[in-house]
Amino acid sequence: MLLDSGTLEFTNLHSAQGFPLAAALFNVSGVARVKVGTDFIMVTKTPDTEKDALVTACSHIIDCHLSPLLPKEGTTAMPALFAAEAAVLGAFLFL
Repeated sequence: MLLDSGTLEFTNLHSAQGFPLAAALFNVSGVARVKVGTDFIMVTKTPDTEKDALVTACSHIIDCHLSPLLPKEGTTAMPALFAAEAAVLGAFLFL
């Protein structure tokens, strides 16, 4: 779970201070807005940004931020939040 409840919307790097995932996404050229909910991440691109390049870069950042929650290789134990976080990987949107 990314948030306990509700959503947060960030419109620039300054507004994302205190939320490392959103701040990292703003370091990708072409990110205009980031919205985070309990089980989703939405990234809005600038009009002149190539979608494929943005998806690749943002996917990598999201994966890096969420991977500490994934089970370690060779173990069967899963952190309690794994199911919700794994669902996020399939539920982030690029607009």
